[in-house]
Amino acid sequence: MGMAKVPPDIASELLYEVGWNARHRYVDVRQIQSGGAVRGALHTPLLPEPHTFLARAAAALYVSERSALGGSNEDLTESRIIVGCEGEEAEDARTAITMLQAAGYANSVLLEGGFERWRLEGYPCEAADGTDDVPPDSTF
Repeated sequence: MGMAKVPPDIASELLYEVGWNARHRYVDVRQIQSGGAVRGALHTPLLPEPHTFLARAAAALYVSERSALGGSNEDLTESRIIVGCEGEEAEDARTAITMLQAAGYANSVLLEGGFERWRLEGYPCEAADGTDDVPPDSTF
């Protein structure tokens, strides 16, 4: 059985439009967020230290969940996580999902096509530093 994947249109609905969207988080495992990032992404690179990935992901989820849920002490393994890397065959995202699922985060799925497809299909992006939409490439 293959890894569960979700296409960008469904991921966008889960992250931004569904009433219980406070439960969905996008974890970006790219080392460098080249070309920007999914709006609201938790930037948690798998590399260069995969041995600390789970602790870093749990910390990012904790901060994110507490702000969304008003300080609830909810079990983080119940979080619904969409994991993405650069493109479709990004091994880092697959490795991250395997690690998350082994640690009890059963609701972890892969963003089909990664950030590359997300951006190409026009879903909400922000600059890597979290400021705003990525400006178009300069033509001069």
